[in-house]
Amino acid sequence: ARPGEGNSVSRASARVSDWPREVAGWGEHRGLVRVGVAGVSGGGPYAVAGGHESAEGITALGSGSAMGPVVESGLKPALLPTPMASLVLLQRAPPLVRSPTASVSSRLRHFPDKVYASLLAASPPVDRLILQRPGVKALLLEAFGEAFRQGVEGTAVEIVLFGREWGFDISDIAVPVSLWHGEADTQVPVEMARFVARRLQRCDAVMVPDAGHYWIFDHQTELLRTLFPPR
Repeated sequence: ARPGEGNSVSRASARVSDWPREVAGWGEHRGLVRVGVAGVSGGGPYAVAGGHESAEGITALGSGSAMGPVVESGLKPALLPTPMASLVLLQRAPPLVRSPTASVSSRLRHFPDKVYASLLAASPPVDRLILQRPGVKALLLEAFGEAFRQGVEGTAVEIVLFGREWGFDISDIAVPVSLWHGEADTQVPVEMARFVARRLQRCDAVMVPDAGHYWIFDHQTELLRTLFPPR
């Protein structure tokens, strides 16, 4: 799990690049020498950081509908979706992140259906078709709950980290990367995925026409087979 979310140990991190060292220690303890890593949405920055910090232990890297480096991409806040633009603006006053994060956590705890209805209303039709499935709703609400299992601190810190420089240059990553991103994604703009694909040394990038942020729900098997091809 991401730092401070789920059952993970909450640690104060200065950069996204701090996370892979924690995972590397966990893997060594369990005898995992080489692994494939996948990051979806907000998990993307951590997966990419793993490709940089732990390259020798990673065989392949997958990225689906994933957040890119907001600062390095050069995309202006006015061109970003509202939540992502907030990542940039909140860097000026990081303590302010905790108040809206706590509000979301409280609403999820007391009114999960209303929170999910808001997500549906804000999503494009292509995503709404996926989000309306009962199984997807149950999975996402469970994931949202895990994000706040230990309180708001982990998520609040993560929001600040995503808006900062990640602490490494993605052009230094030599691990092969398979990247998928929907061209109709309204949460993470496809321009960010294109920026990441251009910077990576070895990237098989697929920009999917008429696909949104939640396209990956229908293509998880494809992602996993790419990372772990049948023998």
